[in-house]
Amino acid sequence: MFGPTVRFVVIVRNGLDVAYSLADPRRHYPAIDAAVESAGGDVPIGAGRFWSTQNRKILNFTAAHPEACVRITYEDLTRDPEPTLQSVFSFLGVAWDPIVLDYASVEHHAGIEDPDVKRTTRIVENSGKSLAWPAEIRSKVREACEPELSELGYS
Repeated sequence: MFGPTVRFVVIVRNGLDVAYSLADPRRHYPAIDAAVESAGGDVPIGAGRFWSTQNRKILNFTAAHPEACVRITYEDLTRDPEPTLQSVFSFLGVAWDPIVLDYASVEHHAGIEDPDVKRTTRIVENSGKSLAWPAEIRSKVREACEPELSELGYS
């Protein structure tokens, strides 16, 4: 696509946690509107279907270009950032610099960061919030996230 030296860092996250965030009633994410509509207006299920569709694209792309892709999980990145990022740097052929763990101390372009990210000064674990849903909702959202959820190792 961009030449023989292009590299892609793919970060995946548990679909239930992504759906939980996308279903936040205090926010509106237009990207999921069509999926929510196809789910009969059920936002958590629509968010799960949206996640599934996007991750199918990621799985297909990484399968077609395995030499150009490295995949990490959001959970590993936030739980144990240093070794996770060291593996990414190695894949990219870039020397490791621990300053990346203290990104708030270095001036950088924020890009289109999530507002929650802009308020943080370090990498923090932020997983498992979907457990706040009742078991019935979690089960339905899990079903909406399959088979990609299992293919990505989220059992």
